[in-house]
Amino acid sequence: MLKQGIVVVVVLAICLGLCSIALAQEKIKIGIVLTSNASHYLDTQKGILDQFEKSGYGKDKVDFNIQFAENNKDKMLAIVNEFQANKVNLIIAVGTPAAIVASQAEKNIPVVFSLVFDPISSKIAKDWGSSGNNTTGTSTMVDMAAIINAMRKITKVVRLGVIYTEGEANTTQQLAALQKIQETSKITVIAANLAKAEDGTAVANSLIGKVDAIFITGGTTVTKALTDITTVAKNNKIMTVAHMADRAKQGVLLCVSSSSYMLGQLSTKKAIQILNGKSPAELPIELLKQYDITINNAIAKASDIKVPASMLSIAKNIIE
Repeated sequence: MLKQGIVVVVVLAICLGLCSIALAQEKIKIGIVLTSNASHYLDTQKGILDQFEKSGYGKDKVDFNIQFAENNKDKMLAIVNEFQANKVNLIIAVGTPAAIVASQAEKNIPVVFSLVFDPISSKIAKDWGSSGNNTTGTSTMVDMAAIINAMRKITKVVRLGVIYTEGEANTTQQLAALQKIQETSKITVIAANLAKAEDGTAVANSLIGKVDAIFITGGTTVTKALTDITTVAKNNKIMTVAHMADRAKQGVLLCVSSSSYMLGQLSTKKAIQILNGKSPAELPIELLKQYDITINNAIAKASDIKVPASMLSIAKNIIE
């Protein structure tokens, strides 16, 4: 009997040891949904993954399920549903559309968002200090007054055209933010709705003669029409402005932006706090404290717009 008892104890000990090893080796599951494969979303993805690796949460410890939604809301929902079925520990949503869908579809699994312009107006969170729910993250919001001041260091701006898309939350929020400061900034905002990407040339032409500069919002429809819009502006010697740095490579003259890469890193720091026991509602939604200036000087020269040396000296990136 004694020998049998010893054998049972040994077997139990081995089983418990194997179970402990299995649990220790079980990976954390993180689902990442990106609105699309646009370059600013990819920059954010890189920041997210680099920060996880830097913080000791590399692929040896984390199972990353990264999916692109192609700016399709049905696909976003299907991706989130897949994450739910796979019982992920955390969802990261990149871009306003993906964050809206994820926050509406999932009320228990923590959702960390990045590259969202206004999470409050988008109804993702209740307040900047605390979301009041299972979400937290970072915002691309840039002080619109700072953008206007940067424009005026290059050219006189009184009438500002804004190309946006009705129905795309981030673009309408950016339009509203500019309209809100019209009086204090002494500008007149002239809005132009771009319903379809193929109408980019026509919509840009509708602003010619009416505006001193054109602000290009961050929507997907606008992005698809960006080359057409910037070509019209360049040919008519009108400055274009945006709040995302990658737009400069696509022909926008001036970009005043938060770093997409750094926003990804900041969102990951929040995700790690959640994995270590914090509630998303305990973590405030944050913006970066400083902006990058990117100037496409080749476009400026082609538009006969002279960028002062004082602006070139403070630009983080200059495209010649």
